[in-house]
Amino acid sequence: FTLVPYTFTGDSLGPLVQNHSPNARRWTTQAAKLATVISNVRRMNRPVKTLIHVEIFTELDRPQFHEAWIEFSSRFMAGMLSSGHTATPDTVRLLTNEALAELGPKHGFWDNLITVIPERPFLDIFGTDYLTATVSGYQGTTDDAVLDKAAQFVRDRLGSFVPDVILTYTTAPWLRRAFPDALILHKEYGAFSRPPYPESFYLDPNGKFANATINTHAVELRTYQASDAERGMIQDMRRVFRDSTIKKISPFHHIEPLMRRERKKIMLLPLQFCGHYGFEGTCKYRTQGELLRDVVERTDPDIGILVINHSTAQHHSTIPPNDLYVYLSKHHDNLFFNNDF
Repeated sequence: FTLVPYTFTGDSLGPLVQNHSPNARRWTTQAAKLATVISNVRRMNRPVKTLIHVEIFTELDRPQFHEAWIEFSSRFMAGMLSSGHTATPDTVRLLTNEALAELGPKHGFWDNLITVIPERPFLDIFGTDYLTATVSGYQGTTDDAVLDKAAQFVRDRLGSFVPDVILTYTTAPWLRRAFPDALILHKEYGAFSRPPYPESFYLDPNGKFANATINTHAVELRTYQASDAERGMIQDMRRVFRDSTIKKISPFHHIEPLMRRERKKIMLLPLQFCGHYGFEGTCKYRTQGELLRDVVERTDPDIGILVINHSTAQHHSTIPPNDLYVYLSKHHDNLFFNNDF
């Protein structure tokens, strides 16, 4: 997926689409939009118009919580520039709220590349709070009339700019309503993201979390017969990431042998953080402690459970209380927990 911003109009993307589009189209209709975007851009001999959408709503009461997304977007744009594109108001727009827009120039987005969506009037369209609005958008239950108003609000702010491709870091169904012909790619981290691990990510044309391709097209993925070349590619990735990198830097590497002395099988339970649509809109749990207890009490005692907290949860005091860990450890000797993680 990282090839996409670098070679949208280049010849090297042609074989990629041609060779993989039959399977891709069976899995997702968004692949057809990718082919259409490339065809239209080549036919009109112009750069791809890219809209980079960073969260409009303030999350977790931190107005500039998503500065990392602005920084990532600058790297994304640098890749476009390195392949011969130009960053002008006609080719690239950063769409975000007032607080995050202030950080744009710091990361290479000049003011004329930034379109600001005023957060308060935009949220008023939904007639509710941030979390309720984003959960309903994520679950697909937002009223059509509300989506239409939100889509029109965005179109009015962008004026004549109509994107071919939208890179979004969050669920935003009003973008699909505003620009139905655009290819929308949802950016999310892969299996590894924070230090000391390398940063991995993917761009999903279907959605995020429960709406991601791996969930919405699970049957096709499970029944897909990978070729020898494709299996070889996966083996190469495992060798590079797991054997050459992950094992050397993993903070769990030194405790794994100790855990395996007591349990042959080990599972990793990475907790999340509360107050975000990704957790609230997907899980039945209201706290991380409920998730932790449910998993521990339902797991085969012969399987070791290594629990780690989410870094964001630690910053916002939504990690399970220590006395819960003490209680569970007393009654479940297969639970492994270290405050350093």
